[in-house]
Parts: sequence; structure tokens; C-alpha cells
Amino acid sequence: LDLVERTTQAIPQAGGNKGPLEQIFRVLNLAVECFIDLNTLDIADWFLANLTRFMTAFLTLMGCNFPALDSPDDELPGLLDENKAVILKCITLCLEKFDEDFQPYVEKFTVAVWELLQSVSPQPKHDQLCVEAMGFLTGVSRTIYHKLLSDQEKQKVICEKIIIPNVELRDLDLEMFEDDPIEYIRRDIEGSDSDTRRRSACDLIQGLSKNYEQTVTDTFQRYIAFLTEQYSSNPNNWKAKDTAMYLITALTVRGATTQHGTRRINDMVNIGDFYQGHVVPELQDPSCPNAKYPVLKADAIKFVSCFRLQIPKDRYVPLLQMLAGWVKCPSEVVHSYAAASIERLLMARDDNNQLRLQKDEWKDLAGLLLQNLFQTLQASKEENEYVMKAIMRVIMNGQENLGQFVPHILPILTSILSQVAKNPQHPTFNHYLFESLSGLVKFNNGTLSQIEQAVTPIFTDILGSDTAEFMPYVFQIFAQMLEQHAEVNAQYMAMFAPMLTPSLY
Repeated sequence: LDLVERTTQAIPQAGGNKGPLEQIFRVLNLAVECFIDLNTLDIADWFLANLTRFMTAFLTLMGCNFPALDSPDDELPGLLDENKAVILKCITLCLEKFDEDFQPYVEKFTVAVWELLQSVSPQPKHDQLCVEAMGFLTGVSRTIYHKLLSDQEKQKVICEKIIIPNVELRDLDLEMFEDDPIEYIRRDIEGSDSDTRRRSACDLIQGLSKNYEQTVTDTFQRYIAFLTEQYSSNPNNWKAKDTAMYLITALTVRGATTQHGTRRINDMVNIGDFYQGHVVPELQDPSCPNAKYPVLKADAIKFVSCFRLQIPKDRYVPLLQMLAGWVKCPSEVVHSYAAASIERLLMARDDNNQLRLQKDEWKDLAGLLLQNLFQTLQASKEENEYVMKAIMRVIMNGQENLGQFVPHILPILTSILSQVAKNPQHPTFNHYLFESLSGLVKFNNGTLSQIEQAVTPIFTDILGSDTAEFMPYVFQIFAQMLEQHAEVNAQYMAMFAPMLTPSLY
């Protein structure tokens, strides 16, 4: 406490000079980190007794503005930004865990954070500061202090000045979409975007909706309509539609999981109309599989995945046909999203835990799905786990309906297996590859001899080269094939003695 107070009081003496200020804020950053570490589990009585002195210093620091401490690097935050971010992390901790003790300071910090968020720049160096600030406001919106944000004019300002600017696609996001698609996908559909502006803005929308669903919904629906109209009047405003697509998802979803999709929604949002008016036209684009604005195609496909349980079942087959086209899109993000969406539509279940789409309902599309998925998989520079998983799901759910395709897809799968066996790199991709082979064995007994002839030489090489990560898969598939024989033939008997080798165990 003494260190925090003394260094804070020393700030005016630095006179705005960079050297002294850097020393002061390095010390302050460490001191605030110590405060967090010491109070993460529970706040000590000594800290409670001196909370006013800490919070007075923190409020003073939140109001500081020294251009000398601004980072010249667009990517890296400056010391002052780091200080404000760690203070925001600290007061969010106090708000969530010690709300009664923190009550006297909530309003003052809310005002300080409110003003900060309206002035912070979109540069990457301010990302963490912005994320922490929105995290604090989200905490306020979900606690007993939500009335501080109850005024409709405040909510309008939050929408205009805080949420929409932080949801808009930035140039660096577009660069990631084009140059680092794996990282873009990881952040966007795998849920690893918890430290991004977009995710924090989404959390803030849902926090405000907890107590003010009607007014928040009305406010955001007006902006969504405005943004979609901007795109309709001039398609060059495609980023406006991207923002609208993200906002409608954040506004609508009330309960969702990656595995099952959205289970609970905001009933005040007509998701069906938005789907028909703004999502389907993107998927029906006659330029498919090429896209002038691939980000919008990715948005539309992600929307289908997210709201698959709200889309009527009778539209699934036409949807699968459209998605099969987008699997061939040159954009890695788009064809990965399309493959992921195909897999999730085939796995979608109703309230009785029954598949919404039975195998006989989409059997006529199986050939098209497999053809396009394999074409994309073979053209990919890297092993695409989303495409491989979609192939696995088509095989597993199609079952015996795929018997006619086994002669065509088996050579491709074994060729891929031969390649990855030389240098296994992607465990998830490899898992789906072996699951695909297992599905062929399980559901296509009539082609068992053909499958055995194709995989046995490769499996023998894997066992001979002692490729440890593949050996469990090999033995499991051998066991599957053996179970389908009435008698143990010479091929399997020859494996018996080597399998008793102690080194295998």
C-alpha cells in the first residue's frame, strides 16, 4: 500500500518526463499484480481496512494520460496502458468477489471506464485495455449494480460508441483471415477468442440483456437493420453486414454449446426472417465456389452452424447441397467452415436425442458431399481436420448407403494414410482419418476383402516402423475386420506370434 501511494504521489514530480515515468509505472504495475495475487481467493481483513486508500490511488491512475508513455509500436501496449489494464482486472475481481465491500467505488469506476472506452483507439496495442474495460462493464451489468446502466440513452451510447466499434472487422482481422486462416478459425469457431474485442463486446451485449432485454433488443435491432441496409444499398459496404451478422448472433443466443448448437434464444428476435433475408442469399450466390467477399460467406455458414436447431428440418437437404458447393471455395476459412457446418448438420439432434436428418433422407447427396470434400482435402496444403471430420461424419452417418462409393474413396484414404504415417503431425486429423476407415469396415461388410487388401500393407508398415501414436488405431481396425470373419484366416494367424512380443506392452 505504501509503495502504491508513494509512487502515485511521485507522478506529478516526474513532470511528464519519459524516464522517471517509466520507472514509476513499472513499479506500479508489479504492485497492482501483487494486489491481485494476494486477493484472488479471498480478500484479507487488512486489505478491506485499507481498501479506500487502494481505490483512491487506482482512480487517480485511471485518470492519467501521458503521451510520453504511449507505445510507438502498433502491436505492443505502453506502460500506462498496461497499468490501466491491470487495474481494470483488479477492480473486476473486487466487483465479482467482494461486491459489498467494493460498493462505494463502483459508480466512480464505472464512469471512469465509460469515458475510457469512448476514447480508446482501435489499434491492437489497446486491445487488452479495451477487453478488460468491457469486462468490467459486463460485470456491472450482471450484478446488483446494473441500474448504473439502466438509462436508455446510456445503452444507446454503449451500442454506438463502445460495442459496434469493437465488433467491426479491422484490417488486422482481415489480414488474419487471408494470411493465417488456422488462427482465425481457432478464434472464431473454436471459442478461443475470450481475449478479443469482439468476444468482449458480445459478452457486454448479453450482460446488458440480462436485466434490460427489451430495450437492448430494440436498440440493437435498429442498428442491425441500418447496417444490413447499408450493405443492400451498396455491396462495397460488406463490413457493415459482417458487423450485423455478429451482432444478431450475440443478441439472439441465450444458451449454446459447440456440440449441440443454440438451445435457447432471445424470442424477441425473429431469427427466421434474418436467415431467409440475409443468410440464404449469401449461400445461394451464383458465383459459388468463388466469392467476392469471402468473409460474408464464412459469416453465413457460421450462422447456419450456430442456429442449426432453429432452422426447420426440411431445409437441411437444400442447405447441405449449398454447403457442398462452398466446400470447394478457395478460401481456407470458408471451406473449413462449410465442412464443419456439414458435420454439425448431420449430427444435429432433436429434443428426443434423435438425429434430425436420417441417413435415407440425404443419401442422394452423399456422392456430391464426398466428392467435394475429398477434392478440397487433396488440394489443401495442410491437413485440414475440419474437412477430414466432415468426411468421417458422412461415412459414419451414411453407413451402408455409402457402399457404392467404397471403391472410389478407399484408395484416397489409404494414400493419405501412407503419407501421414511417414511423419505424423496432426493428432486430430489422424484420429478422424482412422475413424473414417473404421466406419468403412463397420458398415460395408460386402467390401471387407477389398478394404483388407488396401489397408493391411500400410498397417504392417506402421507396426514394423513402431509408429506408437498409430498402433492403437491399427489394432482396433484389425480387430474390427477380424470380428467380421467366421473363421480366423492365415493372415491374422500370422500376426498372433508378433503380437505377443513383450515390447508392445
